[in-house]
Amino acid sequence: MGPYAFNMFKRHPPKHEVRRRIKFWFPVFIWMGLIFFSSSIHQENIAVLFSFQDVVFHTLAYLILAVFFARALKNTNSNIAALQILIFTIVFGVAYGLSDEFHQSFVPGRSVSGFDVFMDGAGSVFGGLLHRWLR
Repeated sequence: MGPYAFNMFKRHPPKHEVRRRIKFWFPVFIWMGLIFFSSSIHQENIAVLFSFQDVVFHTLAYLILAVFFARALKNTNSNIAALQILIFTIVFGVAYGLSDEFHQSFVPGRSVSGFDVFMDGAGSVFGGLLHRWLR
């Protein structure tokens, strides 16, 4: 257990630990919300800016999510190894990508794509590796 570990019998973690967790996990949840919101937009309302923009947007969105997620893991868990962070980040990114595609199946004008999940996973790998490289 790290220096900020708390006894499971205590009612609440220390206030500084709560602020620390909010500081690092808030961007993860905000970015997840932005991905969810953008997945709710009807396909006809999305402007085509360049060829293969769907591939680029999926990869970048999940790369950013992965960097936020890996950063939050690293800064709120004192005993987690770099390889564990990378693995958890990739698994999280693919799982969220799958849930995003499931969500899109209910949005009129949107469709489910295994390739999109693949690109979400690729973005998660790149983001996890980028986070590890930047440390």
